[in-house]
Amino acid sequence: MSDEVLSAVARALANLTYDEVFAGEAVAEGALPPLVAMLRRKDAPALQEEAVMSVLNITAASTAGGGAYEEPLVACGVLEPLVACMGREANAVVQEQACLALGNIASAHSNIATRQRALELGVLDLLPRLRGSSSGRVARAAESTLRSEERRVGKECRSRWS
Repeated sequence: MSDEVLSAVARALANLTYDEVFAGEAVAEGALPPLVAMLRRKDAPALQEEAVMSVLNITAASTAGGGAYEEPLVACGVLEPLVACMGREANAVVQEQACLALGNIASAHSNIATRQRALELGVLDLLPRLRGSSSGRVARAAESTLRSEERRVGKECRSRWS
């Protein structure tokens, strides 16, 4: 299948997954593995951009649903390519959306193993650097994700040691 066709498919999924019900159906029907494969395509930035929008929509639906799709997202290996996309300075749209998607995955609903894996992949090293991005959108996404992580970690520490 050509990159143009894959890009069109990812764009259609992005449009459909904007709706939480369709996001759940996309997950149930197996859309995540092909999207992760598209995210891994360093040679196809336009394809990555379409795929990361779909993943962002699915992570937003997961967060709204109390972490409903966290397990399939993590099981299909989405964390690694999202972190890699955060580090690619060539495409600010991909960086911003990857940052927001990771923020959704590591939300208050996520389990400790998911948050630990994100930390192991260097998310907390990337976020402060991205806060200084020349792209205002990337900087705001990094700031938002970093603040939500700080709040969540602070709450966990207070609840464990109070």
